[in-house]
Amino acid sequence: MVLRNALRTWGLTDAIDLAGIVGDSVEEAEQLALDVTDGSVVGAGPALLKLGQLARPLATSARNRLARTSTPLAVVHASVWLRGAKRAFEATRFEEAAAAVAPPLRPLAKGAPASWPSKLHRSLDLAGDPAGRRRAEDTERTRWATELASLVKEAVLPLAALAAQGERGEAALLRAAQGRRASTIRRRVRDWWKARRFFLASTGKAFPTNAAQVLDYIEACAEDRAARHAIESFSAALAFLERGGGVPESGALHRHPLVVAAAADVKATSGPGLARPRKKAPRLPLALVAAAERAVLAEELPQFVRMYAWWRLLKVWCALRWDDHRGLVPASLVVGAGLRGTLSRTKTSGPDKQTELLPIFVGTDAFLEDKAWLQVGWGLWQKVHPHRDFFVGVPCDDLQGMRPIEARYADGLGMGRALLARLVSASGERLLLPGVERFWTEHSDRATLPSLATTLSSFPSDWIDTLGRWSAKVSSGYVRNLRHKVETVQHAVARAYRGCENPASRFGEGDVWEALELWMTANGYTDDEVSTQIGLLAPKRVPSAADFDPLCIMDEMEAGPAMADGTLSEGPRSPTELASDVERENEAAELEEGLAEMLDAPLSGMVVAAPGAPSPPIGAFVVATRTRSKFRTLHRVGSCYRRPGLDFLEFSVHEELPSATAFDAACRACFRHGAPIAEQEEASTGSSSDEA
Repeated sequence: MVLRNALRTWGLTDAIDLAGIVGDSVEEAEQLALDVTDGSVVGAGPALLKLGQLARPLATSARNRLARTSTPLAVVHASVWLRGAKRAFEATRFEEAAAAVAPPLRPLAKGAPASWPSKLHRSLDLAGDPAGRRRAEDTERTRWATELASLVKEAVLPLAALAAQGERGEAALLRAAQGRRASTIRRRVRDWWKARRFFLASTGKAFPTNAAQVLDYIEACAEDRAARHAIESFSAALAFLERGGGVPESGALHRHPLVVAAAADVKATSGPGLARPRKKAPRLPLALVAAAERAVLAEELPQFVRMYAWWRLLKVWCALRWDDHRGLVPASLVVGAGLRGTLSRTKTSGPDKQTELLPIFVGTDAFLEDKAWLQVGWGLWQKVHPHRDFFVGVPCDDLQGMRPIEARYADGLGMGRALLARLVSASGERLLLPGVERFWTEHSDRATLPSLATTLSSFPSDWIDTLGRWSAKVSSGYVRNLRHKVETVQHAVARAYRGCENPASRFGEGDVWEALELWMTANGYTDDEVSTQIGLLAPKRVPSAADFDPLCIMDEMEAGPAMADGTLSEGPRSPTELASDVERENEAAELEEGLAEMLDAPLSGMVVAAPGAPSPPIGAFVVATRTRSKFRTLHRVGSCYRRPGLDFLEFSVHEELPSATAFDAACRACFRHGAPIAEQEEASTGSSSDEA
């Protein structure tokens, strides 16, 4: 047993190794046994000599098999063996290290430290160039398009044969990029490099010639731990190369039924066997959004910190991606009472897309605490390099300015975390514990406004999709309607925040706290620290009377779509709707004329909500009254997002449907088929018609 373990430790378990190292005499075998066991085994020479003699025929047979093996196949088997050996070694090394080293009190969270990327490690050739972003993109795209062209030429695809016949063959090969961005071409080329090495080793060619070779690679990928990702990457790269190389769909390998079936089967059977939930970026809590407004207005902070806080707020209210800053030219922004601008190049728009330009808007009422953030922050951005063709650059060493060098995603991630770590509450207390800023990503800004608008439960799904431009249709009325929809949602969210005492509860931020608690627990934070952190981000506020404008949100939703210049257009309306609007305007004018008398004479049955008062039950009829004009609107509790005592203070409750004289108009969200008519009125109308 000791000799066996010693031979295994020395790696002498193969027939070829034993036949070569064991000599032809008992003395040589005895000396070998003493060497491998450090002298602890004596007299094992005869047994070891016999073992070597038995291994010699097996060694001869193994050498013959190796001699008949082709070099590519040997390379493939060697690569598979080395990969398995490396995994086994790493698993053993990590287990030994985990057992030998005591775990720290708090494991470090993943990600770079929260610091501003003011120290650059890149070329400054394009610094200050008004077209620097476009030139950098063109250079990067040309580089990877050239790599793709070399792969097409090496694979002898139809495009390569056609290019060889033309005068501009090299330029024609670059068209294999199919109009994709540099990042997409780079990803496909790098994914194909992995498959290319396999095909060169196994077949001697850089591109598969039949479906059997593709199936061999799929089976090789099935042995990988990340088989699902490997198959998806290979399938996308193969399809991209065949389309760009001009392979007909009927003869494309990625369309072969056996290849499609094998790839689907490997993806279905690989992994733990459980459905993977879609990972979503957590939205920003409202406390951090309000703190960003304060950071923009805080003159004691460095200029770039205030500028970047303004950019984060713009991303929140416009639901922007990080990459959108590359298509947001400062010259396209117009800031007055609100903001409007144009995205010239995004993930879904640009000169090579169906939609070339996308507008963005920020309404005049899009603020949580102070509406001055928009004007003040824009004034800071206007001071730095206004003629650049991107929006966000990298900060100077002292954070008092910005270098005209385009910021990359890694820069944005670091700057975003550094900003979150600086944000404070209204009392000056830091809102985040050290390291917690790593919980949010650059995509959290984009997810914030749609998530908040969804909690209001009054906007249709296409309005929510409009915020992030997920399913916007390009039509003549798209831009005219977009501004109205976006600003209406922005104003509704902002007013709901300013008009409630507990915004975290009002907007359902419990899912954020649950995810944050899990993340902090996994990263070594104590239960007390988790409770403290959630308490910092979920404070209560005292709403003022000026925050309530009871029916303004309904008025905006009922208004027509916005024109490009910001004015409202009624759009196509039926004669019945126009007559109804004229009647309502006349009634509103009469009410305004008698405003003074109505203010002095209280209405019968009027209820003024008191703090903590119980809300009317679901299904009850409520007539809400405006504070100034006393215009009355009929609601049904639970049919729209408006709640008595929260969205309007003055209201009267009716157990049954009130008569038509008790209200001036019916809420269109509560009564989608028109204003209801009380039964007694229908009866009286019927009796009078009978008498007539």
